[in-house]
Amino acid sequence: MRAGRLRHLVSLQRASTVTNEFGEQSSIWADYAEVHAAIEPLRGGERIAADQTQSKLTHKVTVRYTSTIECDHRIKYGTRYLYINAIIDVAERHTYLELMCTENAGV
Repeated sequence: MRAGRLRHLVSLQRASTVTNEFGEQSSIWADYAEVHAAIEPLRGGERIAADQTQSKLTHKVTVRYTSTIECDHRIKYGTRYLYINAIIDVAERHTYLELMCTENAGV
């Protein structure tokens, strides 16, 4: 993949537990990195195949390889949130990751 295709700047987020002044714990999403990504909506045939193994997959996001991304993280792109369902190390070469995601807008 050519680096020019990674034209979207996105934030990687992970859930953190915080305690408020009353001692109650709650979960918040916090940015831990900004990366360039290629965001592609899944098309008809890809969507049908993807829905058989994962429910409602909507996007494939490609980023440069990093070992810090996990399936319980999400991607913030503007006001959109893409929740990571699967991580694929393309050709097992540690060059690029394909993140199969589900979108929940404005959550």
